Amino acid sequence: MNEPTNITTKKPGSRGLKIAGLSISALIMVAAIGYSAYAWQQNQTLQADTATKTAQISKLTQEIGALKAVPVSTPTPQPPAAPTQKPNENVITIKELGISITVPDSIKDITYAYGGFGPGSAEMVNLSTKALTDKSPTCRAYGTSPPLGGLSKVAGTYVKGAPHALDLVKQFKTYYIGHSSPHAVCDLQADILPKMNAFKQALATAKEL
Repeated sequence: MNEPTNITTKKPGSRGLKIAGLSISALIMVAAIGYSAYAWQQNQTLQADTATKTAQISKLTQEIGALKAVPVSTPTPQPPAAPTQKPNENVITIKELGISITVPDSIKDITYAYGGFGPGSAEMVNLSTKALTDKSPTCRAYGTSPPLGGLSKVAGTYVKGAPHALDLVKQFKTYYIGHSSPHAVCDLQADILPKMNAFKQALATAKEL
């Protein structure tokens, strides 16, 4: 009688399972290696960015420190600039009337004499120039025929055609300045005319002191 033969039986698909297991393990390993490489690259990038930011912060800190070390200078206040005056302009002050007049060089040697109170209780001065008086004593400011006439300070408001034959020079808040021509002419008429014209033009510059 023949002995039974041992026949080893294999479960179907066992080899395929092993191969599949190996493939999954390989994929997991590849994925792990890939992630490690990615993580390493990201870490390197982060370290480089951190180093750059640190260097920038350090540079800014140094610049701020340098700026703080610079002493702050306080500007010195400058006095207001003096008003410019042209070379051929000269300021004549008449304290008795409380005004000043800017005149050209041709009559910068103006002289005046305070005449007290004139018509209408107006304070007045009579005017000439040193050059005219030096040429003729009759052309003096304190004579009967001052060559440049007189200036009067009258309280109130100027009215055209007002008494005392005054021509308005300038109206101020509570008074006005008027000009009157001389009642008589001194003996230097030819010399007086250009000076009188220059004087009348200069009266437009009258200012309060």
